[in-house]
Amino acid sequence: MHMCFLVEKLTRFNQYCCSFKVPWFNVFVEFNRMNKMNVYFLFSVYTFFETCVQLINISIYLFYIELLFLQSDFSNKWIELYHSLDKDFVSLFGRLHVNQNDGHRSPMFLKPLQKSNLPNEVAYRICAIRETFEETGILIARKTSKALRSMTSVSMYGEPHDFAHFNDAVTWRKRVHNDASQFLQLCRELECVPDIWSLHEWSNWLTPTALMAKFSKRFDTVFYTASLSKIPEYYEHDNKETTTISFESSHEVISSFKQGNITLGPPQIYELCRLMRFTTHADFAKFAAERGLQGMSRCLPIRANTIDGSALALYPGDQWYPEDTDKVGKVDVDMTYDDFLKVEPRHHNHMRFKSTDDAGRRTDVVVTCNMPYQHIKPIPETIIFSKKSML
Repeated sequence: MHMCFLVEKLTRFNQYCCSFKVPWFNVFVEFNRMNKMNVYFLFSVYTFFETCVQLINISIYLFYIELLFLQSDFSNKWIELYHSLDKDFVSLFGRLHVNQNDGHRSPMFLKPLQKSNLPNEVAYRICAIRETFEETGILIARKTSKALRSMTSVSMYGEPHDFAHFNDAVTWRKRVHNDASQFLQLCRELECVPDIWSLHEWSNWLTPTALMAKFSKRFDTVFYTASLSKIPEYYEHDNKETTTISFESSHEVISSFKQGNITLGPPQIYELCRLMRFTTHADFAKFAAERGLQGMSRCLPIRANTIDGSALALYPGDQWYPEDTDKVGKVDVDMTYDDFLKVEPRHHNHMRFKSTDDAGRRTDVVVTCNMPYQHIKPIPETIIFSKKSML
């Protein structure tokens, strides 16, 4: 199982961390290569604030690309374009409706962020596809609804658009990067629409309260997945905000982290451990498409400390996770970590961080509770990062 990683420059951090609470969107793009799992990960910076400052000389795998929505992504002109190319497209917006009625739907989808007739579920995906094209040259687009009409739900696979000439892709990337509204014009000229049906909701992370208080910045981030039936003919980092594209397995990435070659934030580690459950392209694509319609809640990590020096990031579902997260940013645990694990009913969903004797750090992913919305559990993982490995 191999994944394609995109490495970004740290200068992006200063460009985008400019407001208190901003929605960001992320896409995993998976390629079908001989039925092996090859995932193209686009990484975001939002979890790396502290790390970027302290470890600036270490390559950082930015696990999901950050996407700030723009007014152009909510433009009603998109409805006109979808309808003009295929009258069934707009009626198929309903295929993105999530079956979640538990009162815990991610707040990002509860009310429109712009005065627009486009549902958030549609506009966010347009934004994600646009930004993916800007950063990589990969355009996930569709020309007709024929294949969609024959399906009973959303699409497992998307099709990358193949430009007639690579120079066309380069030219359009520059235009869209300089003016996001040009993405609509691009689709008009190519007579295609963003393939919103191939993007599936995966998870939603909110910057921990502790980091918000320290740096006065906070980000609400949705992760999407997309599976492509083939590797695009054209994809390229732009040498401005993105610097490298590489294919690696999740095990190789974790190994690089252990050796101190790269830095991963907690959401990156957690999601990597989830994806390690899959070994084939087909299994992942099927699961992501079916599970995405079940919905998701927001994951706000809550900090906890044990008396023996373990720092914990508690996630929803952990028995120690507080009910009122608006008022509780930290939980004090008056016991050792071993005793913490023994408290009944032993329902855990957290990550543990503890310093090692050689000035390194140990990270444990601990999940014993069931995942809501039919999601998959991360594989339990212990990662020991040694300072000696950097020498």
